[in-house]
Amino acid sequence: MQDIVSFHASLVVFPVDDFTGKPITGNKVRLFIPGQKPPLIKPDGYYVFINLTEPKVVLHCESGLYHPRSEGISLEGKEEPFVFMLRLSPNASYPVPAGTTCVAGTAATGKRVRFQCMDRDSTYKLLYEYQRTKENGSYISLYNPENRQLAGKTFLIRDKKNQEYFTITGTDEEEWCRLAEPLQHDYKKVGSIIFPVYEVCANEAGNFFLLIGNGGLTETSWFWEIEGEREAREITLKSGQINSLIWKEGV
Repeated sequence: MQDIVSFHASLVVFPVDDFTGKPITGNKVRLFIPGQKPPLIKPDGYYVFINLTEPKVVLHCESGLYHPRSEGISLEGKEEPFVFMLRLSPNASYPVPAGTTCVAGTAATGKRVRFQCMDRDSTYKLLYEYQRTKENGSYISLYNPENRQLAGKTFLIRDKKNQEYFTITGTDEEEWCRLAEPLQHDYKKVGSIIFPVYEVCANEAGNFFLLIGNGGLTETSWFWEIEGEREAREITLKSGQINSLIWKEGV
């Protein structure tokens, strides 16, 4: 009697370059789940893990061009295959285009460092009022004129009373974005401002390196913070070069 081996896709991972917003193809990253077989790698950048039986797994990413990342993923109750977008930040070995604004500095190992630009008008806006108590409180409607891929991206929303971060896990329709967690407050369409957040985690040596882009300004005003350790502080970044940052207490 011949044995029949069944294969089914359990998890599909789609790594994206956070700087360009484009899929990462080729052999630039290595994705693995401890104790599981290596994924099947598709030419279009999808990594397919088959026959996963655990309700939760930890996905690890290693790369010579991107910061390492580990992500816990729940597969419980998800339709197979579950597609997960993995947004990766370039490291100091990345081929940085000329004229790119970068920041480099130190923080405690594994700490998340965040930057938000406050010098220019954000292109992201609310299309509809957000109400956290409504059935669609797990969704937010965003005006995304450049039609960028937003899954995995973090934003800061604020009005006259409140401000908070939110992360998008995916989109169901063009303007409706799924939230990792519902917001803590309601936000009206008029008077709410949304800023994209640039973030990276400090490596094992306590160093971080982040590409922000080039907005065409000589100097720009930003806020930066070390999550859970430092409150946001205003700084000035020089455009088109590497800005070395040192957090000085009381300054």
